[in-house]
Amino acid sequence: MKKWFITIFNRQEAFVKSKVFTLVIVLIMTHLHAFCQDRSQPETVIKTFIEKSQSLDFDGMTAQFACDQYIDGFDSRGVAILLGGFNLHSMILPKQYSFYRGMNKSYRLDRIVYEIRKYVFSLLLDHGDIQINVRAKTPKEVDELILKLDPTVLERVKLLYVNYPDELKQNKQFQAFYKRQAKRYGAVDKTERVALVELDGKTYAVPFTLLKYNSDWYLDSLACGILNIVSPTRMSEEDFLHNFTEK
Repeated sequence: MKKWFITIFNRQEAFVKSKVFTLVIVLIMTHLHAFCQDRSQPETVIKTFIEKSQSLDFDGMTAQFACDQYIDGFDSRGVAILLGGFNLHSMILPKQYSFYRGMNKSYRLDRIVYEIRKYVFSLLLDHGDIQINVRAKTPKEVDELILKLDPTVLERVKLLYVNYPDELKQNKQFQAFYKRQAKRYGAVDKTERVALVELDGKTYAVPFTLLKYNSDWYLDSLACGILNIVSPTRMSEEDFLHNFTEK
């Protein structure tokens, strides 16, 4: 009886160990996949962001943004000199003080979530300016709005184009200016792209600003300063192709 019990126990222990080993391997492969992501071109990062939104992978979407690199590289002194002071409400604080590390991380993550919200609600509600309330005066309207916020709709998003604005691609002065701007964030380069996505027959121009750290590109925001597009906006495919040249 004792021998039988020991045999069963050993089998259960081996089974548990095999399951733990499998889980560890899966976690390692997941992290390796994230670490090995191709960031050599702005377009690949944008495509990954859209793919992560289609699979409702919020963590995957946030991972496309510069966070730790942004915080560590941000030139608080230089920006303060440029602005004529510190904006204590919305600015990365001096990194020589370790106390501010948590504040800076929280602030940057809040900004990333804000950018993701712009993307999501522009597509779900045609409502890119999320600082303005969506009106719902009655309980029925509130319930209807909640139904419209169903994120599974994002699974139907199709990426049609990722284009390089002519105003930036053909202007060496702007490119040099963006490189100088990138240094404020500890990056080596900065650029912009505009994507066209389709959802249920409607098409949207989605702007992106990206920063390059070493040889890797990361999203900075969903805006395009050179084109004055600050959030995803409705645009026909014809107008998109007329306004932007595909890279």
